[in-house]
Amino acid sequence: MGADNATVSRPPAAVDDTGRLLPPPGWYPNPDGTPSLRWWSGLAWTADVQRYAPARSTSDLIARVIIALAIAFLAVMLIVGGLITASNP
Repeated sequence: MGADNATVSRPPAAVDDTGRLLPPPGWYPNPDGTPSLRWWSGLAWTADVQRYAPARSTSDLIARVIIALAIAFLAVMLIVGGLITASNP
């Protein structure tokens, strides 16, 4: 009982007045430039908006890890230096 000759029904693609195919309906970056998504109906932008925060880049994550490691290294060096100084009268 398979799906012999099954077809997926899709809405016809919308075309603008110059004959270009329009993007399918969905959430797209807001054309007004704000950090949000706006719903495209397939024919026009709607009033529906979703806020989002841009994803952090990998280089931002690497910079944070390097800073954390540098702070940890300095803390260990201060502790070791304090122990050495305390053990030498």
